[in-house]
This record gives sequence, C-alpha cells and structure tokens, in this order.
Amino acid sequence: MKLLVFLHRWLGTVTCLFFLLWFVSGIVMMYAEMPELTREEHLAALPPLDAARARLSAAEAIDRAQLDYFSDIWLTSLFGRPVWSVRTEGTWCTVFADTGEVKRTFSYEETLPSIQPFLSAGAHPRLIAALVEPDQWTVGGNYQGLRPLYHVALDDSARTELYIAAATGQVVLRSTARTRMLAWAGAIPHWIYLTGIRKHGAFWSQLVIWLSATGCLAALLGLAVG
Repeated sequence: MKLLVFLHRWLGTVTCLFFLLWFVSGIVMMYAEMPELTREEHLAALPPLDAARARLSAAEAIDRAQLDYFSDIWLTSLFGRPVWSVRTEGTWCTVFADTGEVKRTFSYEETLPSIQPFLSAGAHPRLIAALVEPDQWTVGGNYQGLRPLYHVALDDSARTELYIAAATGQVVLRSTARTRMLAWAGAIPHWIYLTGIRKHGAFWSQLVIWLSATGCLAALLGLAVG
C-alpha cells in the first residue's frame, strides 16, 4: 500500500499539471482549433469558373502534363482562368485548360492575384518568407506536396497572415491574431503541438500516448488507494 501511495503521490504531482492544462485547453478547443482555410472559404475566394473557356479535356490535360499516374484531377479556376489541377504521388501539376500551359510551380509574384479576395481596406501584402520546412501553423495538415509555402502578412487590422502554395498558386491557410491566440490557448497545449515536437511524427505520437497513459495510471492508483 505504501508503494501505491508513493507512486500515486508523485505521478499525480506531475500529471495533475497536464490534466489541468488539458482541461482548460479542451474547453477552448470546443470553440476554436488550429487556424485553417475551410473548404467554404477556399471556394468563396476562387474566381468564377468559366468552363466554356476550357478547351482541354481531362485526358488531354494528362497528356500535356506527361503523367503516367495521377491520384486526383479536377477542373477549377486560377487567376481568372480555367485550370486542371492534378495530384500525383504527393506532387501537384497545373494545366491551364484554355491554352494547355503546364505549370508545376509558381513564383510569389505570379500568385498575387490569389491574395486579392482576402484583402480588406488598408491591407498591404508583405512576403515574410518562402517556407520549405514546417512552422507552427503548417506543422500539421497535408502541406508537404505544396511547399514551398509563401508566408504573407497582410498588415491589416486583424493581423491576417496567409500561406500560398508555390505548387498550385492558391491560398491554403489563413490565420488572424485572434485565431492564433486561441490556438495557443487551446489546440497547441492540448495536443502538445509545438513545432519542434510535432514535426517528428512518431516521437510526438508516442509522447502523447505515454503522457496520457501515465495520467490514467495515476488516476487508477488513486482509486486503488481510495
């Protein structure tokens, strides 16, 4: 019994801090998680699709891109033009459906039209960096095949920041000062979502599992002692 009390006391001393953190951050997560660009926001930001200008079929687009394999293809709009977006083995290819032009990467200057729907009065887009490695807001999610990501500050009243995929020319993530603050109060501590830890997926997964298991063990020991 003394051993159980000893283990419960010291395991509880350590894990109670995590339980408190998870409890409070979990409440925040009921209302806000990590910053993202929802599908609805993404579609709303796209220019209207003029399908009549699409001269290439999906099969012709695949031929133009000289692809032997692809996992997804869809017709969408980019910079006011119809394009076929093709994903193959984790990489992306864009085929403009009106001219047949093939693009596998876009410069920052070429992607500027994608920013326009997100601009508010007084906004001034400013390139912060072209990220080839994950940062705090892109360490999760499926961004690997889209890098580098152009990290852009709009310098508006909401302190909006955008991430634009060089592979597709489209905005893939949007955050504001409010969503970033809520993430630091909720999802990041709750999931232990720090960049230096989360980018090592296997280590992060084991850390979460063992911390949770230790907390459960401390609680079970408390029941036994009680």
